[in-house]
Formats: sequence, structure tokens, C-alpha cells
Amino acid sequence: MATSVSNATLTVTVEEQLYLNGKDRGSKTVHTFVNVDEVMSFIKTCPADAGTMLLVFDTTPDTGSNLNIADVKYIRLTNLDASVACEIGIGDGTGNYAIHKLGPGQSYVLMTGVDDTFELGTLATGSGATAGINDITSIAVHCYGGAAVDIEVFVASV
Repeated sequence: MATSVSNATLTVTVEEQLYLNGKDRGSKTVHTFVNVDEVMSFIKTCPADAGTMLLVFDTTPDTGSNLNIADVKYIRLTNLDASVACEIGIGDGTGNYAIHKLGPGQSYVLMTGVDDTFELGTLATGSGATAGINDITSIAVHCYGGAAVDIEVFVASV
């Protein structure tokens, strides 16, 4: 069966609006990602005080359960809870994770097209090596505070 899906352009706008001391201090940045032809969008309930795998990446992905990180252009994770924080763990497949706290209502965004490097540390020692976006093998979330948290996941790829 031939596909009827046409490539599209994803436009992401980041905008701050702030008037401080009578001056406009806000800004607006627009990013575009061309030739997007695959989108993954879902909401996952992550149990209280437990870890939950959100995304798995592989160079030879299967149908639906994992993605090729080289094809991914944009990832957004949003904590939909109004009061409970969680931690996002970005793994490299060797036990190293970059850990980012995601407060209530906050989003975490990864975009390709720039030199996306970050420090991957082990959970035990906090030490590790610098890695790039193409080194990512998984993204998980760990919820604290005795309550489950809903995480919205949006991924665009080519």
C-alpha cells in the first residue's frame, strides 16, 4: 500500500512576554523542522515513587515501540500534574543518565540541528562523559511525592 502521508513542516515557537521597569524584555524564537512525516503523541500515567520508561531508541527500530534517534527532530515532555514534580532520565545505554527535574506544569524540550551535548552521569556517582543527542538510547521518568503523574510525550521525526 502506498502511503498518503505527505511530509510537513513542524513549527515550534518559544515566546517570553515580560515588561519590566517599563521596557519590553521578552523575546520570541521560532524553530522549523522540515520533512516531518512521523509523529508520536501520548499521555502516560507514571506511578508514584517508581520509574517508567517513556521512549526507547535504536538504530534499527521496530514497529511502534522504539525509534531511530537519528530520525528524531523534536521531543517534548510535559508534566501535566499541578503539584507533583518528577525527574526525567536521558540514558545512553551504559547506565549513565542525564537527570532533569520537571516541576508541575513544566516542559522539557530536545531539538536537533544544533550541537546538543549534555553531561551524562551515573546515578550512583554523578560522574560521566559528555554525550550528544545521537547517543540517547532511552528516556524515562521517575515520580516522587507519593502521587502518580501524567506525562505528555510529543515526538516528531522524519
